[in-house]
Amino acid sequence: MKNDRRKKILGAAERLVAHYGIAKTTISDIAREARCGVGTVYLEFTSKDDIVGRLARGRHTAILDAMRNATAEHDHFDAQFRAMMDARVRAFIEIAGDGAHAADLVHCGGCEAVKLEFVGFDQAQRQILAEFLQEATGAGVFCLEDSVAMANTILRAYATFTPPILYTQTFSNLFGELDLIHDLILQGLKAR
Repeated sequence: MKNDRRKKILGAAERLVAHYGIAKTTISDIAREARCGVGTVYLEFTSKDDIVGRLARGRHTAILDAMRNATAEHDHFDAQFRAMMDARVRAFIEIAGDGAHAADLVHCGGCEAVKLEFVGFDQAQRQILAEFLQEATGAGVFCLEDSVAMANTILRAYATFTPPILYTQTFSNLFGELDLIHDLILQGLKAR
């Protein structure tokens, strides 16, 4: 029952944040949307930041899962790399489509809870990419001395495909541009 109550509160908070934004959503609003008392919300969560942090972590986890799962669909490292980075961008775009303020849960400059969760997400995505690069190097497909440094560099190159910059762009030719950067990065990674 406690787990159901937490899910109900988180679902209510997610709907409100997506529609009104983090700053305009209060614990009272969340309680009302979840059809429970304010005290019940505080029995489950220490603060609004606790709730927002958990929502942000859930969104970030979904992006990381999409990156991991995308590689399983392909046999070649080039295709796996493209699929991983495409899945990452698609996940960010899907989040933005969930409501006017849904993207605030993956990158919100004014919310400390989201900033903290983004730090953990950023470390995890770097680790996923570094491990992938190390595996491809071990297979002789890529030629790298330091997969961690290269993962950092690649993610810098993909910064325009990451919030908040991603959300300022039109999405009409985004994947065409993404293909071009994939070509550029993969050309530099390949063993010669």
